[in-house]
Amino acid sequence: MTKATNRVTLIKKFLDRTLNEEELASFKKKWEADPDFVQEVRDYAHLAVALKASADLRRQGEGSEAKVRQLDPRVRWAAVAAVALLVVTPLYLTLRAPSAQELAQRHIIDTRLHSFRGAEDTDGSPFEEAIRAYSKGKRQEAIALMRQVEERESARYLFAMGDLFLEVAQPDSALYYYNRGKAFDPDDPYMRWNSIIAYLQKGEVANAKVQLEQLVVSGEPPYDQRARKLLEELDAPGFRIRSWLE
Repeated sequence: MTKATNRVTLIKKFLDRTLNEEELASFKKKWEADPDFVQEVRDYAHLAVALKASADLRRQGEGSEAKVRQLDPRVRWAAVAAVALLVVTPLYLTLRAPSAQELAQRHIIDTRLHSFRGAEDTDGSPFEEAIRAYSKGKRQEAIALMRQVEERESARYLFAMGDLFLEVAQPDSALYYYNRGKAFDPDDPYMRWNSIIAYLQKGEVANAKVQLEQLVVSGEPPYDQRARKLLEELDAPGFRIRSWLE
């Protein structure tokens, strides 16, 4: 089998959704490294749409093909385009579906750093200075100041650190602090939601879905509804196929 034939077979099996694990790995490698291959996939997709549209028109019944030919050319092509649109839309949504990381960016990151300021933070303490730095958009400076806080074994400190690391897209560090904070407040809704966002930043969709399902069952507004909406996005066909490519 020639290299070109192998590429065509790979693309055809992708469009038919019949790739095995080895073929999927090969497809992913080509997709990430070869822009020409990506364009070739899209070209074949459009060709498949056109062929299916033609076949659909031929199946309209006896004499339908003749009737189509009798139509004004502009009307005929409009009919073909309409059928093609119905076919190509799912494929287009698949190729343009958001990644887990893009979904994480779409959903609100809940932080409570301002509310964490307490009466003990009125004398220029590191915690208060960290909150001030955060308020000015200086996330890294806020993290450095938080490291100077002496009382670190508290939900307030651990969740604040988790929120800061989440905002600078360091999900591993965020999850480290969230998991430690669970010892003090395992049901904190902010922490539970932000842990989901952290898993999505890491691309760990399965872990995120487990946490989302637990939030739905909890029935705690507004997180139950937000969790249900995000679960629907993660279960969409386009996202599931997109996840094969990541």
